[in-house]
Amino acid sequence: MTTVNWTGERIDLLTSLWLDGVSAQMIARQLGDGATRSAVLGKVHRLQLVRTRTVTPARRARLGILRSDMVRPRETRVAGQAPCAKSPAGPSAPARIVRELASQTSLLRARRDQCRWPCGDPGQGDLPICGRAVSRGAYCPDHAALGYQGRGPKSLFALLGLTD
Repeated sequence: MTTVNWTGERIDLLTSLWLDGVSAQMIARQLGDGATRSAVLGKVHRLQLVRTRTVTPARRARLGILRSDMVRPRETRVAGQAPCAKSPAGPSAPARIVRELASQTSLLRARRDQCRWPCGDPGQGDLPICGRAVSRGAYCPDHAALGYQGRGPKSLFALLGLTD
């Protein structure tokens, strides 16, 4: 591993080039003598040099960026789908019902045939869980309906027109 000799003159050159918007690769080439892009970026970081990330009109034209491309992106929707409704404040009706039905036992005292859906704050010691009867898996039917959700009517491939 080679080290770069950072003299005051080289640091001044680095600082002026960096603040002028020159890339780290170009600065490394101008410094020469074993300076790499990584060495330049490391020194910039240690010197805490900051430059604003503005794109000049000339650079924007060179990159082919139109002003209309720079506006905030709009919400995207899949054709034929209505926008999602905002969720109401508070827990949903199924979550509220399931919480009321839960017998709330301790995770540490739960048996194998009891639902392990968490019903409390995990930061408060012994985590309370649902505790209702389980027919299959780790959750009761109500919590399984909340926790396990299917793929939906169409996959991403089908929406894009690709074979599924």
